[in-house]
Amino acid sequence: MKRGIEDVAIARSKAQTGFGWSKFGFKKELVKFVEEQDAGGAETIDTINNRMVVPDGWFVDKEANRFCVLEIEDTNPMSRGKLTQYSEIWFAFDCSETSSDFALYVGDRYGDTKEVPLVDIWYAFLAEKAAS
Repeated sequence: MKRGIEDVAIARSKAQTGFGWSKFGFKKELVKFVEEQDAGGAETIDTINNRMVVPDGWFVDKEANRFCVLEIEDTNPMSRGKLTQYSEIWFAFDCSETSSDFALYVGDRYGDTKEVPLVDIWYAFLAEKAAS
């Protein structure tokens, strides 16, 4: 099986983070996670279903009670629109009265991975909207 640069990056990210990133079934598993955790119910599920993001990988961190997604930035950075959608999903989780969380990780083509501070992104976008 021939592996592309994205597969190599995901494998390296898996080694770095310890997460067993899955590539398929994102939306279905995210909705399942919300339902199991009672993380905002219908409102959170509507937010998820109205977003068109599909990450390169996802993982449920059961110990931390958090749903994690991975984006590999190979030839260009993640679009502003995609980052906005991820921050909106994070906000839906934050508004729920549970301890569940949503996290975004970004890796480069070599698999070096770091968590994106979605709380900061959300409030920066909110400030921009207020200023315009």
